[in-house]
Amino acid sequence: MLEAADEDHYVTAIGQRFFDEFAALATGRVIVDADKDQAVALGRVGVVGDEVGIGGGLVEQGGLVGGVDWADGDAVNAAGEHGLHYALLIGDAFAGHLYFGIGVEFFCGDFNAFGGNGPEGADAIGNKSQLRFGGLFRGVGRAPAGGESEGAEQQEDLIHYMISLCGLVGQFGMHILRPAMMERKQQAERSMMRILIGIILVVGWAPTQGEAKVGKEAFGTTSTGQQVDRYTLENQQGSIARIITYGGIINELLVPDREGVLGDVVLGFDNLQQYETENPYFGCITGRVANRIAKGKFSVDGKDYTVVVNNEPNHLHGGTVGFDKVVWDAEELNTDRGPAVRLSYFSKDGEEGYPGNVQVSVTYIMTNDNELVIEYEATTDKATPINLTNHSYFNLAGSGDMLAHIMTLHARYYTEPDDTLIPTGRILPVAGTPLDFTKPASIGGRIGRIDIGGYDHNYVLDNGGRDAPGLAAEVYEPVSGRVMELSTTEPGVQLYSAFHLNDVQGKAGAIYDKYYAFCLETQHYPDSINQLGFPSVLLRPNEIYQTVTVHKFSTR
Repeated sequence: MLEAADEDHYVTAIGQRFFDEFAALATGRVIVDADKDQAVALGRVGVVGDEVGIGGGLVEQGGLVGGVDWADGDAVNAAGEHGLHYALLIGDAFAGHLYFGIGVEFFCGDFNAFGGNGPEGADAIGNKSQLRFGGLFRGVGRAPAGGESEGAEQQEDLIHYMISLCGLVGQFGMHILRPAMMERKQQAERSMMRILIGIILVVGWAPTQGEAKVGKEAFGTTSTGQQVDRYTLENQQGSIARIITYGGIINELLVPDREGVLGDVVLGFDNLQQYETENPYFGCITGRVANRIAKGKFSVDGKDYTVVVNNEPNHLHGGTVGFDKVVWDAEELNTDRGPAVRLSYFSKDGEEGYPGNVQVSVTYIMTNDNELVIEYEATTDKATPINLTNHSYFNLAGSGDMLAHIMTLHARYYTEPDDTLIPTGRILPVAGTPLDFTKPASIGGRIGRIDIGGYDHNYVLDNGGRDAPGLAAEVYEPVSGRVMELSTTEPGVQLYSAFHLNDVQGKAGAIYDKYYAFCLETQHYPDSINQLGFPSVLLRPNEIYQTVTVHKFSTR
């Protein structure tokens, strides 16, 4: 066995042990064993001055291996003279190595290169930008200038490698290092290796993702004494949906902007009391029948029914105590797609004037692809109308008005409304009207031409009414870069531009005013129960009502 001063020493930051016959493992420090050929740091690599090999130290910079002063004596400068990070310099010979990595960027400094003669090497090729390949450290430099004159034995024996520590930034890497030591008789071959030095095969690269999870906390108690909980759905990318059991409300929806900064893109309140007393349907489930029923009247199988009139002269969003104002039961789920919560509610026969006992479930899934999926299901023991939607108010910028949001609606037609927003029965083209979003346009660009003060219109979707969700809309916010794509199985969508909001105190002290948000309420058409030409909303016993809406978030 060689003495420590003559040995070949390697330093590697890894998540597991390699080359058991050589490796000495340590946690939280770097060690060198005179009886071993490799020093291994497992966990956080030490601090400046930890001894590695002969006459040098290892520098830690922000969790990365930040600089190395190695070899026999003080042959190489540590970090600070030639850039933030240095590759470990090696001796005259290099046998090549292979590693697989999952990790972070590691800069090698301006002088690290393949086949050069150290930081002063005339043969150095590449600089920082060239060595930033795929986010992994790829460079291996050679011994310092003059190394060859210090003796062939040293050149042959002192070969050092370094791989960046990846696990310290929430990622981990598996690095496989295959050094082959040359004998003196292979001196000629080593000269040839100067040309080929630094060939690195990167076989795998993918960022480590976090753990998807569901959390639960108390959100308050209703005025009638019912406990309300809030469920937090966090996907592997860190995006978060928070759902409260009162009204099935989406209380928060945190998605990243183009810089990766999370922002809340839905309006709402910080406390339950405001949801009970002031809520203009922020984020809630609306039903039994979303949107309007003319004059609160309809007939089923020859029998007349009257439901609550709460939006004179019509019925709106299920009545005075609709699904938005009840406490739902909740069940945590962990699906293959991401964390989820399933809400359920039993609506009794006669509730708000509707016939039949109806069992309803709504499942929210925050997928690992940054989609908020809403799945609706209902059954009944008596024929009854059902039309469920979510009434979230979106602002992809997170604050300010939404007039500069760019919207595309895949809808060439809309249902013509009367003065009380009940459809006349006519389905008209949007072309040539301020309702035309078939090509991308700012929401505020023509809003002044709407005589009721803003958008509150039902669109007939080109891709709606199918078994699988079809693309309904895309909305892009230029400042944050956030994009929301809306897909649904529903035949229609109600665009509402929040023109009734006025000085509403919302979350974190925000004041919500006119045009502060937009709503895209996927649904069957308004008053469908009374319009024979519209898709039916009637649910009968032994049938299952099922619809799906997907909000997919990305950036550009």
